Amino acid sequence: MISVVYFHRADMSLHGNWHVAADSDEHYIADLTWGTGPSENLLFASTASSDENDHRGHHKAFDFAKMQPCLTFDLKVVGEKLTTDTKGERLAIVAREPDCHLLHQYDVRRRRQRPTSSIRIDASGMLGDAGKPTETNRIVYSPDGLHLALAFANNTAHVYDSRYLRSEPLHFLEHEGEEKENTYGIVEAQWTEEVGLVTGGADGCVRLWDVRRSSEDLRNGRVIAQRDNDIGHFSLGDTAKGEHTLVRGMLWACYYV
Repeated sequence: MISVVYFHRADMSLHGNWHVAADSDEHYIADLTWGTGPSENLLFASTASSDENDHRGHHKAFDFAKMQPCLTFDLKVVGEKLTTDTKGERLAIVAREPDCHLLHQYDVRRRRQRPTSSIRIDASGMLGDAGKPTETNRIVYSPDGLHLALAFANNTAHVYDSRYLRSEPLHFLEHEGEEKENTYGIVEAQWTEEVGLVTGGADGCVRLWDVRRSSEDLRNGRVIAQRDNDIGHFSLGDTAKGEHTLVRGMLWACYYV
């Protein structure tokens, strides 16, 4: 495996490439995301190793306007997911150590290489196969940037106050139901324009969570769509633009709501 990003023009001719982890052929790109606003010309990348005994990771940024690397973040362990906030000012990275997850936030508006805040996520109840931390499937900021949601392969999601990161999340959300084999937990999480987080999990449900309410409130986690199979993906639409309210994908089919 080689952790190289290739840039192509609209006519698919090669414009350039970027070796994210040039010192290791065993590394691959774990996740990519474009910046926006003050970081709109930046492409952010995290790597992981195909060798399960190699816990190193590379976390960097590439300036597409100048066609050159511009940032190397100080995080040195396996990358899982990363995202920028809607203003393009902050970058959040979820990384994995052998026994826990790390969540770091960086000020990319000022091109800072050290985190402005970071936490270790408690591994209790978060361990998957062979005692390793369960994988992170999704990380996403709320539209106002106040909340940060992480979705995991163990069918749970955490919501944090992005302004004051603490190891204990504001909300611990769970898709309850019968355990199924060969499922991937909460594979998608998207915010609504109001205060709701929508998640799709292995219980076959797409659920709406109101972050103004307690996680323990029985009215929270309302099912807005359900099928017999686990959710593969979903997307929220804008009805004002003539889009479907919800498009959800299963392993073998796609449904419109």
